[in-house]
Amino acid sequence: MTRPINADTQRMLNKLEAMWTAWKPGSPEFKRAFYLIGIRLQGQARHNARSQKIGNTGRLVNSITFTPRDRGIIFGVFGVHYAKYHEYGGRWTDENRKAMFAGMRETGQKPRPSKGVVKNGWLTARPFIEPAIEKNRGYIIDQIRMIGAPKK
Repeated sequence: MTRPINADTQRMLNKLEAMWTAWKPGSPEFKRAFYLIGIRLQGQARHNARSQKIGNTGRLVNSITFTPRDRGIIFGVFGVHYAKYHEYGGRWTDENRKAMFAGMRETGQKPRPSKGVVKNGWLTARPFIEPAIEKNRGYIIDQIRMIGAPKK
């Protein structure tokens, strides 16, 4: 013999069903949350890069982007090979220097005084991606928690 479901239990089951539907990867709620997270991270990382005066042409800043996926986002710098040196630092070789000056010549820029980020052959790390994620950690968690939350 089965027990009848009372109205309160039925409401709870309906809420759980709505939350489960929202949490399915690819659902509109899921996509919206990760799109908002991507926009926030992209803006913060671009601000970080500009405030540290990374790059001269804006190519690196404009290459900071995100791509929404069914199960989240892919966020980072795409198409700029030297971004990793700015984010993590690294050995500054003659090859790096020649490539930088060749790029400046291609874009019509003139050599400028050093920014002081190369010391004893090492490029100082000036992270801009990781700080964007760290600064928005609470926002990311809130957006994920709101997936499937009852609308007020």
